[in-house]
Amino acid sequence: MKGRKYGAGGAKAGLAGLVGLSLIAAGPIAAAHITPSVHRAAVHATGTFTTYAPTGYLPQADWNPFGQSGSTCNTAVGVLAFSPLAIQSNTPRDGGEYFYPQLASSWGYTHHFKDFVVHLRPHLKWSNGKPLTSQDVVTSWDLYGLTGAWVGAQIQNVYAPNSSTVVFVRKRPGFSLAFAGQVLTLYIAPASIYQKFVPSKATFQKMMAVNDMPSSQQKPYKKLLTQLTADAKKLIAFNPGPAGLVTAGPYTVKAFSPGEVLLQKNPNNWAAANVHVQNVDLINQTGTEAVQNAAVAGKFDAFGYQPTTPLYDAIMSRNRPYIHYMKPKPFLTPNGLFYNFKDYPYNKVQVRQAIAYVVNRNAVMKLSDPVAGVPNPIPAGVPLDYIKAYLSPAQIKTLNPYHRNLKKAAQLLNSVGFKKKHGTWYMPNGKPFKITIISITTLASWDLTAEATANELTQFGIPSKMELRDVGSFGQEMVKGEYPMYGGYVFMWPFQPWGSLGAIFSYWGQGGISFKTNGQVLPPATKGDVGFGFPTHVTVPGIGTVDPAKLAWQFQYTSSKAQQDQIMYKLVKTMNYECWPFVEYFQDQSFFYSTKNFTDWPVHRSFFDLVGDGSANYFLTVAEENGYVRPK
Repeated sequence: MKGRKYGAGGAKAGLAGLVGLSLIAAGPIAAAHITPSVHRAAVHATGTFTTYAPTGYLPQADWNPFGQSGSTCNTAVGVLAFSPLAIQSNTPRDGGEYFYPQLASSWGYTHHFKDFVVHLRPHLKWSNGKPLTSQDVVTSWDLYGLTGAWVGAQIQNVYAPNSSTVVFVRKRPGFSLAFAGQVLTLYIAPASIYQKFVPSKATFQKMMAVNDMPSSQQKPYKKLLTQLTADAKKLIAFNPGPAGLVTAGPYTVKAFSPGEVLLQKNPNNWAAANVHVQNVDLINQTGTEAVQNAAVAGKFDAFGYQPTTPLYDAIMSRNRPYIHYMKPKPFLTPNGLFYNFKDYPYNKVQVRQAIAYVVNRNAVMKLSDPVAGVPNPIPAGVPLDYIKAYLSPAQIKTLNPYHRNLKKAAQLLNSVGFKKKHGTWYMPNGKPFKITIISITTLASWDLTAEATANELTQFGIPSKMELRDVGSFGQEMVKGEYPMYGGYVFMWPFQPWGSLGAIFSYWGQGGISFKTNGQVLPPATKGDVGFGFPTHVTVPGIGTVDPAKLAWQFQYTSSKAQQDQIMYKLVKTMNYECWPFVEYFQDQSFFYSTKNFTDWPVHRSFFDLVGDGSANYFLTVAEENGYVRPK
């Protein structure tokens, strides 16, 4: 098969990192029972690495890698058992890409950015011993296209010129920082199992033609679209079960229960010679209290967590000399305030700036997260390392550090008609200016940050409080734009800034904008699109009028470092002036590991620069592939 074509239709990207992969939930341990012959004591005697998966990150009924929410590849099992072509990394590669090789050995643009060519590692095998070839990659992408992979909007064709090479042909040539990640990080599944779900080549060609038509012209093709929908439903409904999984990662599923997944070493993995841990026990934790109790009891060999000071002290003191803690890499989570620009008075820059002058950021960090917290010296939405990487010293000096200044805060509020009477601030309509900061119940540092911020605002004369929501309600309110202000984060700052910029400004359609850059088209927002209501045109002193979403989009479509520097400067100046988002401090990715059962831990910074996700499961995958972590 030469290849398939992909249609433009597909799901849009959502708000990145709303909940993320921080390991923040817990629950009871249950015995695995899919494989009755497995004796737990015998398993643990061979060297079992125990960690946990947060709520929703263990598969339940759905073991289909192409399934929807809750499927195998969207869980902690997918990280250890399935493999993508590459995973996100904090170490840069050629062309500004940040990825660590998995099934792929190399990749790059050719033909003036028209083609993206991926070369597989030699002699790859599936867990059943059969060869893994480029045909498996092509088949996987056929099926991602069938289920509406949103990256298909940039792909015209994908084909395999030989058994170890895959070519992705782009609809529009042009450099893209994000495109490689969209291609490289999806999991690959075996064609021997899933080829039967691929429609005929002729059907794909018709789908391509229909998807390129305006919706008003698609009505005659209702039968074709109905057929494709039915085909996609058949694929999604297929469930091989844990016993039927054929994977290529360092581990395969050995036993399963709703509370636990036991994995065993895959002898056919490309790095099997380096893998020393024979079994991995992923415990399903369904409540924060349970995971904290398990951590204090020393039940985990490694886990990612951002603890409060009392919890950190309890974990360290109860598990000496085995437990160790590190903040290993610049994978920073911004913690602070996020405003709904559609709500008065948060649509007033003077109000947002006044709040910035009121809040003592370092004091909030010391109360909320002194362990993993990283001070934010310049509120500009961007960590200081990024500011230094893109801005000159002279440009950095133009940024406002917003040192605490209650007099300046009062002047700003007075300038837009606010008045302070009897110690309380009133809005121009005569009503008291009151603030409710929404936070969620699953991460203590968010709640503490919101509560400490509310206390500082109350002391200034703005009666403020923090209200908690469960994760589901919080997410629904956020995407519907129902909140006035909330504390937490909607993005992270690994050293791949294009994703974070997209989350900040929702440049995939927020605000009704439409424009072209380097041949790439950003479609206008349609009814039902959501965002923070950030203005598409902002006048910033020293910069002029800018369209932040357009700039953020342009950033990922230029290979010129000078242009990236210029764009980032404008965006940083905009976020600094607009106080959007108002980051009070950053949380570095925290990591606990134990030397009780395992040794040879990679504790140097250069290793953690390879790992692009904060979970212990990504850590273990990359560590094992590089020969680290051995049973004692």
